[in-house]
Amino acid sequence: MMVRICAIFALVIILLTPETVFGQTKKSKSAKGDNQNQTQFFNSDMDSKTYNFYDRKKISQPLQPRYDTDDQPFQKGNKKKEEQQKAYLENKYRYPAKPKDKWELGINFGLAFIDGDVNAYISHPEQNFGVGINVRKSLSYIFSLRAGYNFYLMTGRNWEFDNNLKFNRSLNPSPNTNGLGTAPAYLDLHGPNFYDNPRLAPGRTKLGYDLNRSYIYNYRTWAHSGNIEAMINIGNLLFHRERTKWNFYGFVGMTFAFTQTRYDALDKDGNAYDFSEEKDIWVKGNLSPYVNAKKSLKNSVLASLKKKLDGTYESYADQDNNVTGIKFWNLIPGFTVGGGISFRPVKFMSISLEERVVLTSNDLLDGYRWEQDEHASFTRNTDNISYTSLNFGFHIGTKKQTEPLYWLNPIDFAYKKISDMDPNKLAEDLFKDTDEDGVPDRLDKELKTPKGNPVDVKGVTLDNDKDGIPDKKDKEPFSPPGYPIDQYGVAQVPPPACCDEAAKAAANAGGADKGGYDCTKMELPSIYFDDDKYYMEPSAEGTMHSIAERLQMCPDFKLVISGKDGSKIDRKYNEQLAYNRTATVVDYLLEKYGISRDRFIVKYDGAPRAKNATSLDLKKARRVEFRYAVDGETGESNPPAPHPGLKAGSDK
Repeated sequence: MMVRICAIFALVIILLTPETVFGQTKKSKSAKGDNQNQTQFFNSDMDSKTYNFYDRKKISQPLQPRYDTDDQPFQKGNKKKEEQQKAYLENKYRYPAKPKDKWELGINFGLAFIDGDVNAYISHPEQNFGVGINVRKSLSYIFSLRAGYNFYLMTGRNWEFDNNLKFNRSLNPSPNTNGLGTAPAYLDLHGPNFYDNPRLAPGRTKLGYDLNRSYIYNYRTWAHSGNIEAMINIGNLLFHRERTKWNFYGFVGMTFAFTQTRYDALDKDGNAYDFSEEKDIWVKGNLSPYVNAKKSLKNSVLASLKKKLDGTYESYADQDNNVTGIKFWNLIPGFTVGGGISFRPVKFMSISLEERVVLTSNDLLDGYRWEQDEHASFTRNTDNISYTSLNFGFHIGTKKQTEPLYWLNPIDFAYKKISDMDPNKLAEDLFKDTDEDGVPDRLDKELKTPKGNPVDVKGVTLDNDKDGIPDKKDKEPFSPPGYPIDQYGVAQVPPPACCDEAAKAAANAGGADKGGYDCTKMELPSIYFDDDKYYMEPSAEGTMHSIAERLQMCPDFKLVISGKDGSKIDRKYNEQLAYNRTATVVDYLLEKYGISRDRFIVKYDGAPRAKNATSLDLKKARRVEFRYAVDGETGESNPPAPHPGLKAGSDK
């Protein structure tokens, strides 16, 4: 029967997953219809270049869900877990949160028999079987708990005669011959009597044998068993692949079973069986000198019993009055031990071949506990139940839960962390800039900035006047607030009602310029540069816009632009760097606002670095300052470089 169960196990595996035997089948490029992986947990891997879902499937299946992302539903819904996962992703804690996983609901069937004093009738599986249901929940990747119910029907039959009926109150119901003095019989005077039955006396039996005080034991036992077991598995701990379809496990536990055992002791007419034919075979067979005589004798007796016994099992077996129970049902506690091998053909179920042994302290599961009549003692061995079964486990839960943890590989996330430590990969990830806006993705708050758009330090497209039009497309990047804008971002500012009066008042006051503004009293801000740079930061664009506006307000004035640098000891280097900075500013005003170059007077100064200069002093030295030219002041608007060929500073 064990061979049959193993064959069924192998056949089921072949039918459900033919590729395990006949080779890999062609895999679809689509995630739809994937019967091996919970694809809802692999969205970030399907388009990944470094840990691609489809590339991994070509190597092995099933795949392990990643723990190093912040969008996995199996790590959400629990505040404590979410805090742990956040700390893990921020490298503040080394361990990811344990995923929420599914339960397993199992149904099982198989061969059950009693290991006792009476031989199990294992050649007839229909008379020795068990069925059951169980539920299992993981506690960790290795440990889990399982609770279940099993029904067992177990049958046994000896072929040799036993002479131990003196104390068996089921087969010896006579009140004065059962060793109990005047105590009443266990059954009654009408029970099966194989001890002093007149029908079994010499001369009354078919072949004249004395069949009293001898019996060929048989039994049928029914058991309803409740179990709770602690399970341990190690098949999911893998070092050379993500996951496996095979798992190995063992378990120990406790059980409480209600059992009832009966004999087939009476024929169809209600009389004790006449075992004359079997006695004759047994007596003559024991006289045979042949090597295989014992085996032949056994087969002959069993064949004769098969014809004689009617299989009704009408007589209650010997009982122990000290056992707790209900009428003829005994409550028997015990321990369970066992192990098995599981195969996971698809993502929602597994198939297991399992062996369970129920260890009891009871010696009456097979109705046999006494030594022969000359020994008023019990047999040495207690009776145990062996159950070899197939278990079909179905994963029960929501789409936000992983498969049971004992099907996941806890080592995988550690391997992933180790592989992420590759220096080249770290550098690539650190400086990766998908939209090429100069801000790495790790710091970029806008990963899909249109190419060429200026951005702030967080990678967000600049819109300095917050009018909804990016600066790149805005004809007026610094529109005055509070006014409507046109499609180009230019503020529609109405002319002031008192312009004429203001202009006249300014003209009468002297020193006024066109538009009514007193340009001689306007102060112009400076802009500052990073050390050894002549690249103008986006944050300076507001200052430049303010300067351009004032130039437009005072069209008759010229602007003196003076570059300064005193950060290095080399004067020539400082002069060239100061010149480069002024050139950057002039080019910006020309290109952005269209101001004529002849309105500029360009100057530069590169004094050597002062002794004991503080960081604040050095920062002030890295600037370009602006002022209006005084009357009669002249200078070049496009002077040549002071030191051609000298590379000073960087524009990046």
